[in-house]
Amino acid sequence: MLIEKDIHIAVITEHWLKEVIANKFLVQDFLLTTHFSRKDGYGGVLIFSSKELCVEEISQTKDFSVEGLLEMNAIWEKRLKTVVIAVYRLPEGSFEVFMENMKAGLDEINQLNINHVHIHVAGDFNVDLMKSCTRTDDILELGIWTTSQIYGTLQNHRYFPDFDR
Repeated sequence: MLIEKDIHIAVITEHWLKEVIANKFLVQDFLLTTHFSRKDGYGGVLIFSSKELCVEEISQTKDFSVEGLLEMNAIWEKRLKTVVIAVYRLPEGSFEVFMENMKAGLDEINQLNINHVHIHVAGDFNVDLMKSCTRTDDILELGIWTTSQIYGTLQNHRYFPDFDR
């Protein structure tokens, strides 16, 4: 499906793989660029990238992951000057901790000495961003705007740190 849809980067949330298994997980013509796995094997996020891309993991984002609250990792595609962040928030997890760590992770990426133009945030916030509510407003205040297409359950979001609403 990834090749048929001409997808070059795939974010998978709730993969349920323990770290030892996630490290061996293969997708044809893709590299496992980075992942976050829980000790119990539930939840988690993976980022796969096409072998054609020039991608590096941004390992600092894992520092903002809190198992069971915010599971996050990120990559940087050098030629496209693009950062992709994978995010999973458990529905029952603290929304306040999620927001604090999400903001800190985004701020950390913006302070890194990497040349990027776009930051794409993909994953599952467990918040309906199409409905107006306090949590949606909080996420939008981070600069995350709903855009792009939906393939399966993957929703893409874009982060514009300097966008003036």
